[in-house]
Amino acid sequence: MFTTEQRDRLLQEFMQENLHFEQRGKLWHLLLNKIPDQEKYICPLFDEQKALCKAYDYEIFDCRTWPFYIMRKDGNVVITLSPDCPVVAGRDPDAIIRYAHEVIGPKMIKAARKDPDLITEYHGNATILYTIDNF
Repeated sequence: MFTTEQRDRLLQEFMQENLHFEQRGKLWHLLLNKIPDQEKYICPLFDEQKALCKAYDYEIFDCRTWPFYIMRKDGNVVITLSPDCPVVAGRDPDAIIRYAHEVIGPKMIKAARKDPDLITEYHGNATILYTIDNF
């Protein structure tokens, strides 16, 4: 999710990437590219050779918090984990949940309280790590 200022800067600086956005509330959602012959998508700003986001220095919420997401599900706000991240595959699930609770989750909650449009709707392939009480 990007602010209008971030979106405009990305469109200017990464014209060769042919970026497309959809507006969601007051923020902009970058449309992902479908991976050929798969049911998966990839960010057009992801540099596969370096395994880094080309726009990481922009401090974009989703880029800074990936593979964790803050989502709405059944009236609740939840912290989830993408199943597509190779870094967390095979890691201790309890350690991942602790990291979500103690490090990344509080930062996500603080940002989402300031800007609720950062919370996306739940999609079925994300693993729910925990539900946020009293959001």
